[in-house]
Amino acid sequence: RDIAMSTHRTLPSKWAVGVVLALAVVCALAAVGQHAVRRTEMESSPTDPRKVALERTLHALESRLSATKGKSAGSKLAEWEDVLDHAAPESTGSEEPLHPAPGIHRLPGEAWTAEDQDAYDAEVQRAVGETDHEYDEHQLPSPLTPISDPKMQKEYAKNMVRMLKQLNAGYIGELLTWAESGSETENDFIAPLVEGIEAPLVKELDAEAHKKVTETVHEIGLRKDLSAAEMKKMRARLLVPLLLRIRARVHQQVEVYTVQMLRKVIVEYAKDDDKGVNPNAFIPPAGGEEKKPTPDQELEYSLRDIDALHAKGVLSDADYEAQKSKVLSDWLGLAIKDIGGKEKARKALEEFLWPPIMTKDGCRCLLPFKYDVPELKGKMIEYRECTDIGSPGVAWCAVDPDDKNCGQESEDKRAHEGEDGLGWTRWDECVTQPEQEEEGEETVAAEEQEPVKVRTERGCTCRLPFEFYPQNMGGQRKLMMTACTTLGGVGAHWCATEGSCGRNGNPETGKPDHSLSWTHWDKCIGEPAGYLLPEPEKKKTVQGCECRETWKFAPRDIGHEVVYGGCTDADSPGTAWCAVDGHKCGTTSEDPKAGTGHGKYGWTKWDICEKDEQPTEVQEDLEKGMLPHPVPFVRTESGCSCMLPWDISTAETGNKLQTQYTCQRYDANFAWCPVNEKNCGHDSVMYGKAHTGKGGWGWTHWDKCVGDPPGFLAPEKTPVLTAKGCKCKVPWKYEPASIPGHEVTYVGCADIDSPNKAWCAVDPELSDPDCGMKSEDSKANLHGYGWTHWDYCMEEVQAHEQGELPEPVEEVKTLNGCTCKMPYEITPSDVGVTQTFTTCNRYGIAHGGTHTYWWCPVTDPSCGRKSTFPSGEVVFWDKCVGEPAGYLEPKPVLTEQGCECLLPFEFGPDVLKDMEPNRFTYTSCIDIQSSHAGAWCATRGACGTPSVNANAHTGPDGYGWTHWDKCKEQPEARPALPDGQPALPAVMPKLRTQHGCACKLPFEYAPARDCSIEDKEEAACEAQGGDMQGGWCVTCVSHTYTECVREDQEAAWCAVDGECGVKSKDYKSKLPLSEGGYGWDHWDHCIGEPAGFMEPPSQEVSAKAETHQLAHRQTAGTGVQVESVTKKEVHGARGRDAPKEEEDGDQKEEIKDLAKRMSLSIKSLDKKIQKLDQEAVAPRGAAVSFSLLFLALASALALVAGRAE
Repeated sequence: RDIAMSTHRTLPSKWAVGVVLALAVVCALAAVGQHAVRRTEMESSPTDPRKVALERTLHALESRLSATKGKSAGSKLAEWEDVLDHAAPESTGSEEPLHPAPGIHRLPGEAWTAEDQDAYDAEVQRAVGETDHEYDEHQLPSPLTPISDPKMQKEYAKNMVRMLKQLNAGYIGELLTWAESGSETENDFIAPLVEGIEAPLVKELDAEAHKKVTETVHEIGLRKDLSAAEMKKMRARLLVPLLLRIRARVHQQVEVYTVQMLRKVIVEYAKDDDKGVNPNAFIPPAGGEEKKPTPDQELEYSLRDIDALHAKGVLSDADYEAQKSKVLSDWLGLAIKDIGGKEKARKALEEFLWPPIMTKDGCRCLLPFKYDVPELKGKMIEYRECTDIGSPGVAWCAVDPDDKNCGQESEDKRAHEGEDGLGWTRWDECVTQPEQEEEGEETVAAEEQEPVKVRTERGCTCRLPFEFYPQNMGGQRKLMMTACTTLGGVGAHWCATEGSCGRNGNPETGKPDHSLSWTHWDKCIGEPAGYLLPEPEKKKTVQGCECRETWKFAPRDIGHEVVYGGCTDADSPGTAWCAVDGHKCGTTSEDPKAGTGHGKYGWTKWDICEKDEQPTEVQEDLEKGMLPHPVPFVRTESGCSCMLPWDISTAETGNKLQTQYTCQRYDANFAWCPVNEKNCGHDSVMYGKAHTGKGGWGWTHWDKCVGDPPGFLAPEKTPVLTAKGCKCKVPWKYEPASIPGHEVTYVGCADIDSPNKAWCAVDPELSDPDCGMKSEDSKANLHGYGWTHWDYCMEEVQAHEQGELPEPVEEVKTLNGCTCKMPYEITPSDVGVTQTFTTCNRYGIAHGGTHTYWWCPVTDPSCGRKSTFPSGEVVFWDKCVGEPAGYLEPKPVLTEQGCECLLPFEFGPDVLKDMEPNRFTYTSCIDIQSSHAGAWCATRGACGTPSVNANAHTGPDGYGWTHWDKCKEQPEARPALPDGQPALPAVMPKLRTQHGCACKLPFEYAPARDCSIEDKEEAACEAQGGDMQGGWCVTCVSHTYTECVREDQEAAWCAVDGECGVKSKDYKSKLPLSEGGYGWDHWDHCIGEPAGFMEPPSQEVSAKAETHQLAHRQTAGTGVQVESVTKKEVHGARGRDAPKEEEDGDQKEEIKDLAKRMSLSIKSLDKKIQKLDQEAVAPRGAAVSFSLLFLALASALALVAGRAE
C-alpha cells in the first residue's frame, strides 16, 4: 500500500493485494539475507567497515571541496577561515568515533524528507550538548531537488547542450544504439553527460552546505567557547553526511533528467518547425491536471519502484543498476521507435545541437560545402558555416540540394552534383549576417570578447588586430587592421597570422619587415563571415560619375606620381576632385600623362566630387583654429603624417611666431608641413628654430603635402606678373647692394636698390626659360639665390609725396623685422631743419652726408639700433629693405633726357672746395655750379651726361653717381621788381647755406661798387649816413636783395638770421636798424638748394679765387672811394696743415695775385684822380693827386712787404 501511495498510481483492488503480498515476501527474504551477510562481515572484521568507508570518504571529499573554500561564507566568518579548514580532523585514537546520524546517511535515490531534517537537527543538538535549542535558521533549503527550480532548470539545459556538443561525433550514434538494444548493462553512454551536467550543480550546492554548516559551527563555538580543534571536529561531523547526500541525490536526478530530455528532443523536437537552438527545450513542461500519466511520469514511477526495492534490500546493487539501465534504455528506445528509427533520431538530436542554418529565402544551408574561390585563383575551400567570400560583409551559403528550387541559381560552372562538381547548384544569403558596428557604438573590451578564429587558405588563424604600413600610402602611415584587407596589392583579402603559419615577410615586398610585430601572413577564405573588409563605397561626382577606387596623378607641387583613393584637392586646394571610371562620364583631362598605356595614368576623365565630399566645413573650422576630432592622417609625399597644429616664424608671417592648422606654402611654391615621424621627410636645415629643444618650434622634419584628405592644402599663391609676362618667385632672396652682407627674403615686389621702381626675381619653375633680364649678381644662380633672372613688376608703384601717407597705410618692415614709424620727424645735420618723412631716408645720423642704405625710425625701441643725432636727438632705427615698394623716397624727379634724379645725392661745388664744409647732401634739384643757369641733379645709372667731376664715381669717397642732367621741371621765373631784383614767392622756402643756416630774404647790403669817400667833418658825415674811417667820410648806398648774390664775393651768399654762419665786418652790419644798419650781422655762402634763388655766376670771377671778405677803408681825399682786399683766413688742405713746400708756393701765388689786384686798384685810383682834377683847382688837384698816389704806393708796398714777411 505504501508503494502504491508513493507512486500515486490507481490499480484494480484484486491486483493490489497480490502485489503487496509479493513485495512483502521479497523484502523479507532480502532483509534476512542482507542481515546474514552484514553479520558475517562484522564478525570477520574487527573494524566497523562503515566507519572506515566514512573516514575514507571524508578525506576524499575534504580535498575536493578545497576549491570552494570561503567562496560562500559571509564577511563575519573571515576571522575563522584559518581554523575552519576543509581538511578532516586528525585522529588521536582516543577521540569519539565519527558516527553520523543513521537517518542522515541515505541511499542514492532517496528524497530529503522532514525525517531527514529532524535527524540533522538532532545531530546538531547532540554535537552542541543542548536538546532544547532550535536552529531553524541554519536549515538547508527544503527542496534539495534543484530540478524543480526554474533557474536550475535553465542551468541543467545549458550544461546538457554544452556537454552534448563537446562529445565526439560518434557518441550520439552509440547512445542511440544502446537505447535501441534495451541493454541491462551499465549506461556508460549516459555517464559522461551526467558527470558533465552535475559537476557545476554539485559545486554550487556544496558551497551552500559549507556556508550553512560554517555558520552553525561558528555560533555554537561562540556560545560554548569551543577551541579551534573542537570546532573543526564538529564541522566535519556535520558536513560530511550532508555532502554525501547532495551527491547521491543530484546524481540520481541528473541521470533521470538526461534520459528524459533526450527522449523529449527525439519525440517532440523533431516535430517542431522551429529548428533554432533553444536550450529551454530541455525544460520539462508544467504538469497538467490530466489523470493519465505521461511517458515521463511512467519513467519516474518505474525508477522510484526500483529505488524503493533497492532501499529495502529486495534488489542487490547489481540488479538495481541493471534494472535502472533497462528502464532508461527501453524508455529512450521507445522514443526512437516512435519517431521512425535511429537515423531520424540522430537527425533530430543533431539538428537540435547543431540546428540547420537558414537563408533569407527559407532554404537550408548545405554544411559543409565546397566552393572554388576565384579570389584564391580557383582553389577549392570547404566551408563549415556561412561565408562572405566574394561579397565582404554579406554572408551566404550553398543551399541543401534537398530544398529543391530554393535560393538562387549559381553561375559557377562547377556548381552541379556530378562527380567533379561542388555538390550543390544553388546559393542564398544567410539569415544571420555579420554585425555591422554602428557609428558611435562602443566596442566590447578585448578581455570580454571570446577570441574569434578567422581561417585562412593554408589553415592558419588570423592575428587580429594587426598593424600595416601600406606602401601606396608612403609606407609610414600605420593602419590597425581589425579584419582581412585588400591593401598591399596581393589581389585577395589577407591578414597577419599567428606564429609561423602561412607566408613569410611583408606581402607588399615579400621580404621580412622588422617594423611589424608579425612575420607571416596568409590569404583569407571568408570564414567566419564578417572578417573581410568590404570594398569602400565608390564616391560620386557632380556629373554622376563614380570615382576610381585607386588612381595615380602627378601634382604640380610634387612633380611625380602619387597614388590616391577617392577624392583629393591636389592642384585645386579646397575643391575635391577625382579620376572617374570609364571613358564617357566626366571631363577629359588635359594632362599629357592622362590615358592608358605605358607611362600613363590609366585614366582619361576626371570630375569634381559631389557636395558631401567637399571639405567646406573642414576648412571653415581650420580657419577658426579648430582641428577635426580625431585629427586625420594628413598624408605627405614620403608617406609621413602632418604634425597638426604646428608653429613657425618666417618672412611671410611678418617674422612673428604663428600657429598653423594646415599645410602651408611658406618660403616655397608647394604646400608642406612638419611631420610626426622621426627620420621621415626632409631635415629642416633652413630654419634655426626647427628643433624640439627649449625655444624651438617642436619639430625637426618636414615634407610636401599631397592633398589627402582634401581641405588641408593652403591656397596657391596668387602669381605676381612682371612687365615682360614672367612670374615672380615667391618668396625670393636677394642681398641688396645698399645692405651688403645681408640676404633678405622678399615675398613680393620690392624697390630695393631701385626706389619707386618695383622689381622681383623671376621664378625659374613657373616662368618660361630666360624670361626677364639676366642678373649680374654673382649669387644669382640656382645654388645661390635660387633664381637667375629678374624683371620689373607689372603693377607700378603708387608713389606718394613726402610728408603724406598713402591710403591704405601699409606696414613697412625693416632688415630685422621691425616696423617703420610713419610718419616721423628728424633734423639732418646737413639740412639743419626738422623735416617730416613718410618714407625711409638716407641722411646720416651721427654724422653728416648720406648712407648707402635707407633707414627709418622703428615703433619698438627694443627692435633695431640706437643712435644719437649731433643735436642730441636719440633715435631707434633700422635699415629698410624696400618692401613694400614705394617707401624709399618720394615721387621720382625726371630730367630733360628722361632720366630719374638720384635723390638724395651728394655733391661738392668747386667754388667751395677749399672750404669746410665743402660736401653737401641734396634732396632736390640744385642750381649751384650750373653752366646752363638751370636746376640739375645727379641721375640714376648711366642716364644723362657723364660728369667730369673727379668725385663723381661709386667707389670709396665718391658721390655714388656718375651722370647728371638738367631737371625737366625748372624753378618758376619770378617777376622783376623796379630795382631789378626778382620778386619773392608767396610762400618763402628755406634756402640752405654752407653751414646749415637759413637765408634771410630779403636782406639789405651796400656793395663796394656803390661806396664813396669824402673829406667831411664827422658830424656832416654822420648826417648823410656815412662812416668816418681814417679821417675820411665813407658813404655806401644799400640795396635790397631777394636771392643769393655774388656782390664782393666769388661765391653766392646771403644774410642769415642769428649767429649762424660768418660774422660780418661791414660797418653797417654793426649799426642798429634804426641807425641805418642792415638788421643782420652774419652771413653765409649759399649751396644752391632749393633752385631758383641763386644769382647767375660772373664770367670775370676766377674759379681758383679764395674766399675773401669785403672791407671799407677811408683814404685821403674827399669823394674818393678806395678798395683794398684783406685776406680773411688761411685754410689748410681739407682742414689739415699743408706741407711747407706747398705753403711757399701758395705764398708766391698770393703775392702775384696781390700785385695784380694792386695794379687794378691803382688804375681805378687814377681814374678817380682824373675826375677830381676836373673838378678842383689845378695846384690843389696836383697836390691831392700826388698825395693820393704816394699813399696808394705806400700802402701797396706795405701790403707786399707784410705778405713777404
